[in-house]
Amino acid sequence: LRDLAKGGNAQTILTLRFERLAEQFSVDPARIVFCDPVDWPRHVRRGGVADVFLDTWSYNAHSTGSNTLWAGVPLVTYAGEKMAARVAAGMNKGLWAEHYIARTRQEYEDMAVALYSSRGRVAEGLKEGLKRNRLQAPLFD
Repeated sequence: LRDLAKGGNAQTILTLRFERLAEQFSVDPARIVFCDPVDWPRHVRRGGVADVFLDTWSYNAHSTGSNTLWAGVPLVTYAGEKMAARVAAGMNKGLWAEHYIARTRQEYEDMAVALYSSRGRVAEGLKEGLKRNRLQAPLFD
């Protein structure tokens, strides 16, 4: 676990909690990175290092989801009943990325696992497709 806000080596109660939680779910804690605040362009660029963005169910990503899509990162979402739970689905539709909208929670989980499993060249191809779409699709016009 790297806590970049603390010089790269320091651990805090929060970082230790995330490390333990990651280990409980068989996730390498080195994949979790805490960063200092930066200006918007650098913030969006560094978001592009992610393989996938897993949206929350009851209250979707709003500006963070938009930034993530601009960076070319697939945003997996499950569209809920209320407006706040459908925002990311609308963004995906506006970027011609409806295939990242799960219809059920099981489909959401399956999609997340499939995207994680395809990281590498396949994932880079998906990201490049999103980056191409952002210049033509209505989401960012």
